[in-house]
Amino acid sequence: MIRAVLNTNVRSLATYGEPIECPHVANVFVRAAIKPEGNCAQIFSQGEEGKFAPLVSQFILDEIADVLARPHIQKKYRAQVTASKRERYLEAIPQVAEVVQVITSVAEIGEDPEDNPILACGVDGEAEYIVTGDPHLLALGTFRECFINR
Repeated sequence: MIRAVLNTNVRSLATYGEPIECPHVANVFVRAAIKPEGNCAQIFSQGEEGKFAPLVSQFILDEIADVLARPHIQKKYRAQVTASKRERYLEAIPQVAEVVQVITSVAEIGEDPEDNPILACGVDGEAEYIVTGDPHLLALGTFRECFINR
């Protein structure tokens, strides 16, 4: 089973040779909430089937909640991100993703310290991959035996 931290700005994931496409500058979980029948939502089915182990931390869960509550997301996707749907969706994530208890402190990226909790989640979750489009994370290539790629 592939263990991976899914960060914002995910462009695509390749799981068992089949690409799961997600638009650039979009959080894979946010895109799955907005379009439950879309490609990003396939990650949930992969997780439910035990083929893929998405890893999240409280920091990532808080980020997802924040993005879903942003006014421009609320306006554009009004029917998909109602308060009740957001709540149900946020409750569903820990059922398909492993919530990592982050204890490691990371200060690797000085230019954007908000990226460091993503690295810490990868370390404590023993991730094989961090999938991201973030240029600061991608510039590392690897971090403590965890591959960072798009």
